[in-house]
Amino acid sequence: MSNNQTHSWATDIPLFKGFDATDIDAVMKKSSTKKYEVNQNLFTQDDPSNGLYLLLSGKLRVYIFSGIRGGAAQILSELSPGQHVGAMGLIDSGKFSASVDAIESSEVLFIPAYHFLE
Repeated sequence: MSNNQTHSWATDIPLFKGFDATDIDAVMKKSSTKKYEVNQNLFTQDDPSNGLYLLLSGKLRVYIFSGIRGGAAQILSELSPGQHVGAMGLIDSGKFSASVDAIESSEVLFIPAYHFLE
């Protein structure tokens, strides 16, 4: 991902609105990329929030399970490249309110909360 692409997506995330190029570059140095195969979970509902996930390629599904044991997943959205999930995980040590998995082979940029808060 080029610096221009990085700065472009970062300014689309409200949390990064006040960041200049130097700040964004510092965050990027702490990030990593990971590949996910179809049906592989990035995280599950109620897991501790641990950072921001930016979709670089592929497609992700955001879903929740109802309180009924064995109930079907309720799909909340599908994410395309450039979209992200988990931004609150950068500033909040709560839990994820939904699950996310890959519905296509996907590559994700991950920014861990513990580096973001440094």
